[in-house]
Amino acid sequence: MKHFKIYTGTLMVLLITHLQPAGGATEGKTYPENPYRPDNPEVFAVAFNPDPSVYPTLSLRLHSSIVAFIDISFPDVPESMVSACVYEATNPIMQFHFMEVVLLTENKMALRHRVSHLPHLNVITTMTAEPGAVEVTAGLELDPGWEGKDVEIPEQLVWPNICWSASKSPSFAPGGRSGGWAWSKDDYYDWIGRCFIFTQDGFTHLDRTRRVKTIEVPEDDERNSPPLHAWSQHYKGVWQPDQPTPQNVSPDHYTIPLLGAVSSDGDHLLALASDWTDYTAQAWGACFHHIPRWVPENKPLLERSFRMILYGMKNDPAALLKRAGADFPDAAERMKK
Repeated sequence: MKHFKIYTGTLMVLLITHLQPAGGATEGKTYPENPYRPDNPEVFAVAFNPDPSVYPTLSLRLHSSIVAFIDISFPDVPESMVSACVYEATNPIMQFHFMEVVLLTENKMALRHRVSHLPHLNVITTMTAEPGAVEVTAGLELDPGWEGKDVEIPEQLVWPNICWSASKSPSFAPGGRSGGWAWSKDDYYDWIGRCFIFTQDGFTHLDRTRRVKTIEVPEDDERNSPPLHAWSQHYKGVWQPDQPTPQNVSPDHYTIPLLGAVSSDGDHLLALASDWTDYTAQAWGACFHHIPRWVPENKPLLERSFRMILYGMKNDPAALLKRAGADFPDAAERMKK
């Protein structure tokens, strides 16, 4: 059985220890970037977890040499598995290429990505597991190994898109069918009926919101079928009525940037929150998206960041709202207005 662990204190060196079966030799290798192993493309690194009964487990696997996934399991949420694609290739012109991962301390890992069309610019994404939650922060840096003369730092940079999917979670996947995309209309309607936001009416399942058709599929496609119409839907905040957004945006707005789903048995929930999103998406792959901004916008780009938190807990909307409000006080204050 192969195990990969990373021991380092900086983002400069990636040290992988390959533990051989009992009686075998131990071999250490250093991979400064693109540590893709075709012989074992699954689990590549696991964050050190001092107590898996308390802290979520973070495992990194490689979809390709430039696309990484973080799989998250919550000990208090049975059969939970959230797969976070870091980052999804939303914009074909500008992508974020995975370079390396570092285990910083217990329950924490940092990923470095290179901006495809700005090779001197890196995104550093840190994931930290805490009881009942995983916090994600991202910032930008100049590549320490860049030797070019002309350094361009744009005033704006498109948001890197994390796709948070519950498709591998038996207790959350559409119709209870985890692991694939072979979901029927009834499966999707089951999923939509368990997804939720907070509107001015409070905790609101998405099958109770007004949903519009999407141009992503033909108008008469089953995936645009009434009464819920599009199997994918975008939502925005009550403070953003005139802000331009993509197609298939519901006319019902959230009061706090928080999007989640209740488990099939109704006992637990998963939810993603942040301080600000241009919009959120309940999307095709039984997944959630927050569309963040690099903030504060009055700072130079290299001094900006974004932050979001994934929660896994008992199905208690009031407790969720209280915790998210404490983690994102600006969003909580905005919600009161």
